[in-house]
Amino acid sequence: MNNSFTQFQILELRAQNQQRALEAIMVGVVALMSAALLPSLLLQYFYDVTTLTAEPASLKMIPLVCYVLSAGYFLFAGLGNIMREQKIKLLLSEASSLTNMPMGGDAAISDTELAELEAMVDDVLESKNSKSTAKKRATRKTKTTKTK
Repeated sequence: MNNSFTQFQILELRAQNQQRALEAIMVGVVALMSAALLPSLLLQYFYDVTTLTAEPASLKMIPLVCYVLSAGYFLFAGLGNIMREQKIKLLLSEASSLTNMPMGGDAAISDTELAELEAMVDDVLESKNSKSTAKKRATRKTKTTKTK
């Protein structure tokens, strides 16, 4: 696996951890606000307070439902973050083993192959230099023939 791809995966998993933690906090705040404000809003806009003799069951259930939703999402996000963190540790150990591994096996270039590659580069450089000097000589000859 490519080391840069592994680093990308690690960064992506960390970003997901942060996102889930922020979402859990937001769900908790919204649940708290709903548990505090929703019963009074329901009494004000949906129930006739003058004829109401007992507290409706729906008003008693709102704080419980809000708490269950908040706690459930908090557990979901926490367990997901723990699993992603374990995967991050695994990817980090893979990345460190890849960077510490000496060149060997299929990835190694032998000394003979390296010498062949250097010879090819030298040949290309020599041919390039000879072409550029040939062009310079040709331009000099044409200039001297035109002036005569």
